[in-house]
Amino acid sequence: MRKRIWLLSVLAVLVLCTLILDTYGLFETNSTGNSEFQVGRWVILLNNIDTTINRTITLDDFTYTGNQHIESGYFAPGSSGTLDLVIDATDTDVAFEYSLVFDTTEIENHPNITIEITNTETNEVIQDDEYTGTMYMNDDRELSLTISLIWTHNDTYNDNDSELIDNPISIPVDITFRQILEE
Repeated sequence: MRKRIWLLSVLAVLVLCTLILDTYGLFETNSTGNSEFQVGRWVILLNNIDTTINRTITLDDFTYTGNQHIESGYFAPGSSGTLDLVIDATDTDVAFEYSLVFDTTEIENHPNITIEITNTETNEVIQDDEYTGTMYMNDDRELSLTISLIWTHNDTYNDNDSELIDNPISIPVDITFRQILEE
């Protein structure tokens, strides 16, 4: 009888150990995975030049048109200059906001010199020194803008216009791209 109790005790301990190990197994997770992931690309080209490279847009970048009284290639009263900008984000995997801000400090005293920004796809024209927008993932990933400098001839401003002779005009533009993180 003592032998039977001893055998039943050993058998009960074995069953108990098996139950404990099976219960422990419920809380144990064995899995494998790949920890590699892809980072979204950020490649925005401005006129085929990577925007991560600093570039200054100057009046030399503009194409000037005038009339029979203005020599070709010069910016003068009665003429205008245009510059085409293409923002190409086809290789960008994120939505972003863009902003073009022109520093018009040097032409503040010349109200007859204006800036027009035209979205060539929508023909929207903005007469301002700032153009902003958003490019979402499902949007066309290329934006074409035409920047126009227009120097209207107005006799009222002849003295102001004369100040610009032999003084190059500088209108820096700050172009900023910022990823949209949440909405």
